Amino acid sequence: MWGRQSFKMAGLLAGMLLFAMLLLWPVTAAMAAAQVKVNGEVLSCDVPPVKIGGRIMAPLRSIFEALGAKVDWNASTKTIVAVGEAANVQLVIGNQRAIVNGKSVTLDTPAMIIRGATMVPVRFVSEAMGAEVEWIEAMQTVSITTSKKYAAASLIIPAGTVIPVKLDKGISSAINNVGDGVSAVVCSTREGDAEFPKGTYLLGVIQAVQRKSAGQPGMLDLTFNEVRLPDGRKIGITGSLLSLDDKSVSKSADGRLMAKDKTGSERLKFIAIGAGAGVLIGKLTKQNTTTSGLLGAAAGYIYSEINKDKVQAADVTVSAGTEFGIRLDSELIYNTNLAFVNARMEYLRAASSKAL
Repeated sequence: MWGRQSFKMAGLLAGMLLFAMLLLWPVTAAMAAAQVKVNGEVLSCDVPPVKIGGRIMAPLRSIFEALGAKVDWNASTKTIVAVGEAANVQLVIGNQRAIVNGKSVTLDTPAMIIRGATMVPVRFVSEAMGAEVEWIEAMQTVSITTSKKYAAASLIIPAGTVIPVKLDKGISSAINNVGDGVSAVVCSTREGDAEFPKGTYLLGVIQAVQRKSAGQPGMLDLTFNEVRLPDGRKIGITGSLLSLDDKSVSKSADGRLMAKDKTGSERLKFIAIGAGAGVLIGKLTKQNTTTSGLLGAAAGYIYSEINKDKVQAADVTVSAGTEFGIRLDSELIYNTNLAFVNARMEYLRAASSKAL
């Protein structure tokens, strides 16, 4: 039998639940699926656009890059800054005031976080960037037309191209297992200085693990099979580890970083040598190492003279932030915005002219 206190508690909980539902109802009831097209092509988004209170919201990076704008996100101030050919736009999450070319404007719907994604009002940002916007009610679709087809530009990356990356999360032959996922962010300081836009990740798996044993060092063999672009799109690749020293890579005539071994005949692995320092090693000799496969000190590894008398059994540990190369073992063609393609071509032309 429930006492009076139990009934009071149950009533209180029911009241709290109802109150929470009433708070959430105006937001969830107003949200509906929607579609955005840029120059006739459906906008590729990791989180789909939604209609909230009569306004279409889309992931900020997807829509801005489709419009040919470069976008930066400041997590500490929750500020979005996008720079395009027609405008400089600044938005703050939850703030109905925006700055367009230095002037303050009022938004019907502010930028907001939905399902973990930063969403911005499509009509406002599109028109601010000089695009024409049309709402097609029957299809629940926003149609955006730009003077340039930013979303349809393609970039070709030749086989043998090397992508410098930094490991996102540390790995070790002592604790990791075959099949564990690995991710590395593409090294980029400004748009166009890498084969992929800033914020791109290369994803892979550990396909072989050797734990330390008597006279046998720890080893990790990685392979990379996917590119995750900043707008959430994923592209399949075949990529393998490569050292970034000048014995393994060189600059091509057009300014690209290319592998000297373009066939991939020598697979490199992370192996523990000496006091457990992680080094990239290819074919092993009787002395357990070949210096030609070692990653250079500039990429963050410690290398000392090694002979078979000094080799110690240890597990290999590769720390987060470690820099190394990933060789693309086949040609890759992918779509991106025209602004990035132009920035990449400009960078390669500049690198090529310096080499002459």
